[in-house]
Amino acid sequence: MKKRITGILAYALFWLLFFIAARIIFLVTQFGESSTYSAGVIINTFLKGFKLDLSAVSYLIILPLLLTILSIFFRGSWYRIFLKSYSFILLIFSSALIIGDAITYSYWGFRLEYFITFFKNRHLSFKVLILGF
Repeated sequence: MKKRITGILAYALFWLLFFIAARIIFLVTQFGESSTYSAGVIINTFLKGFKLDLSAVSYLIILPLLLTILSIFFRGSWYRIFLKSYSFILLIFSSALIIGDAITYSYWGFRLEYFITFFKNRHLSFKVLILGF
């Protein structure tokens, strides 16, 4: 049981470090703009982003955590295969988003999150305006 708990904690730590590295990559790729900010502002991005990173990590590890509990009752290599596949898919998807965000910010001047939120809010405005709810 102790091995499973340390495994999940190590998995969560991996994703937390991954998101911190993503923030560093973004700041480096946008060095022209980020170099104009003070050290306090840059440190503040890491401090405020840490809460968001913890939230994202929590969402990412919920399925492995639940399956870890199941692996207590069902032996075999299925859990290891699942975790490798799950991690690979998430790494590819997350890496693509991080790289895409860093590249598009240079052209658009805003992050991908804003782009998604903009259209989501437009959809909500449409619902309120047309459908009345």
